[in-house]
Amino acid sequence: MAGIYGGCWVKNWWFLGSHVASIVFALFSAFISWWLPWRASIIDARIVEVAKSSALDFTTPLPWLGVIVFLWILSVVKSHEFRQKVRDFEKLSDNYDLLETDYYEETEGHRETKESYYASLRSSLRYILTQTSTGFSERCRVTVYRLHDADTKMFRNIFRHAPQHRFNEPGRDAIPVSEGVVGLAYATSALQNFRSEEAFGSEEYVAKLENFLESANIKNPRLNTRMPSQQIVCKTISDLNTGFQVGVVVYECMDPDALNVDGIMALLTQEDQNISRFVSHLAVLDADFNPFPHDAYPMAVADE
Repeated sequence: MAGIYGGCWVKNWWFLGSHVASIVFALFSAFISWWLPWRASIIDARIVEVAKSSALDFTTPLPWLGVIVFLWILSVVKSHEFRQKVRDFEKLSDNYDLLETDYYEETEGHRETKESYYASLRSSLRYILTQTSTGFSERCRVTVYRLHDADTKMFRNIFRHAPQHRFNEPGRDAIPVSEGVVGLAYATSALQNFRSEEAFGSEEYVAKLENFLESANIKNPRLNTRMPSQQIVCKTISDLNTGFQVGVVVYECMDPDALNVDGIMALLTQEDQNISRFVSHLAVLDADFNPFPHDAYPMAVADE
């Protein structure tokens, strides 16, 4: 109200003016009621004659009474207009509260819809990516990394599924595009399959991984991960609209030959359009539900 009408109603100048004018009018009327008889006695005239002769004589107090009456009437009218504005504003305020309530309810409803769609997308991806033809088992997990639009040197983890809960945690929110088997798949645009029978994290394991990555000058990632992966299979995801690579699907397993590379390749090729669409939509929702610094995913365009 203060921003619209210039202050609290108590501080409104017309409101105060009407009260001040009322007080001055009362005092001035009392003074005039004394002054007229006094003036009439001095000039030896009737009170009516004194009033007529002094009506327009501003050297006498009588005409000032008219000025005070005029100001009082004006302040009363303006004060009434102000009170009407206050009532109108109160109505607008009530309407705003109702609109705000409606907006909140609609927003909550919209969020519930998005959460349902988000869960549906994750379920669909899980169903597609864990089919038996891939060799996926209780000792495996699958992750989808999506290229971060705000920083194209990073991948964002937007989906992960592992039957064993301890391996199902998201881990790092983002990883560099130039590290590990994930980076190699992205750099070469080809399916990559790394396997090792050496103990995870051992010198032999690290040396074998470095040798596997050196062909594309890819850095060896840190190996302080929860899952001791003996086999890693990665393949890139392309955007349906642009054809550009936007992410990587990563299969990991604690057994060196459990994953069916041919089955994974066939599945990802067959389901390419669905996976690309799901990942595109999932990236938008994931940025909303799991904010990450500088998230800037554009809204996915619905497929016709």
